[in-house]
Amino acid sequence: MTEPEALTGNYMKELRRRAGLTQEELAQKAGVSQPLIAKIEGGKVDPRISTVKKILTVLLARKSNLMTVSDIMTSDVITVDYHDSIQTAVDKMKKSGVSQLPVMIDNRPVGAIEEADITRLLWKNLENPDKIYSMKVGDVMGTIYPMIRSDATIDEAVNLLAKGHNAVLVVNEGKLVGITTKIDVLTAMRNSQR
Repeated sequence: MTEPEALTGNYMKELRRRAGLTQEELAQKAGVSQPLIAKIEGGKVDPRISTVKKILTVLLARKSNLMTVSDIMTSDVITVDYHDSIQTAVDKMKKSGVSQLPVMIDNRPVGAIEEADITRLLWKNLENPDKIYSMKVGDVMGTIYPMIRSDATIDEAVNLLAKGHNAVLVVNEGKLVGITTKIDVLTAMRNSQR
């Protein structure tokens, strides 16, 4: 039986290099000695599982800091057209399991519509919900979500989401290529710790 790749010295060395850390920096962050890191990477010592865990925790946390928005964004963005009805937006939200949709004109984002906004409108017009459902998305949409490039850091997306935005649009050269929400960030953080 061969040794699992994650436990080989060469694999740890490669992870360390990708993270841009020296042996000394990794040792300090992991709470082990630099000579031990050198011995592990050189295959001269078989480290305890607890030591491997400390080292991998540092390397994987470092990796998540180097990730870009393209690593966590949803590429298949569900959108709604500015001229579509509210009913169309609600149907798309229900079918895709999302609570907000970017609003588009000629394949360019111009705003956003959220289920909370639709719910408030319906609550104010309980006597005539059909009126709301037949309205155009463009008549009730909110402001456009912030936009960033796909090579932006996850920190940039988190900073925008922390300001109260429900989503961040990922746009390259004027073209919508993805969307990032709080759940995408939470999922990425969880996965980086595994």
